[in-house]
Amino acid sequence: MVTDVSIIPFPDEISLITLVKAKKQLRIEASITEEDEIIQVYIDAAQSAAENYIGRAIGRRKLILKMNSFDLKEIEASSNEKIESVVYFPAGETESVIMDADQYKLKSSNVINCFEIGFLSTPEVADRPDAITITIVQGYALAECPKAIIQAMNLLISDYYERREDREQGNNPASNNLLRPYRRYN
Repeated sequence: MVTDVSIIPFPDEISLITLVKAKKQLRIEASITEEDEIIQVYIDAAQSAAENYIGRAIGRRKLILKMNSFDLKEIEASSNEKIESVVYFPAGETESVIMDADQYKLKSSNVINCFEIGFLSTPEVADRPDAITITIVQGYALAECPKAIIQAMNLLISDYYERREDREQGNNPASNNLLRPYRRYN
């Protein structure tokens, strides 16, 4: 059973769109800095909106699952996710052990948009809530992110900047069209 979940963003890859690139998209001179703070808010909001729409991480981060036993059989995983490590405390031991990467893998599941963590063997673990720690790297590195996702985020940033007030239309159909192929349907 999963006892704790935490998410840690990669510090250098929090935003896929830099302030410089956003200002270029908005046709704002780099030397003009009065609105940098609000533009950064728009960048963060655009990435968050895109992630919410497609139902998966875009920016690089680590998902850390702590478990008390090897009972997790299915997790929602996408093509932009991989297992970084599986660390566990063997029964009767106080030191953790890193499981060899050839002892587990993500494999297709019967559940749409889910993968199963397949273990070749599951050793006995200590009786503690953090007996197993699975670290999964999610999201895209900037160089790997599909251009359609970047463009959708650019459209959202432009929309937020140009229409700062509350408006009737709550979404951007053009950005949704670009994001739709990456959307996770549950």
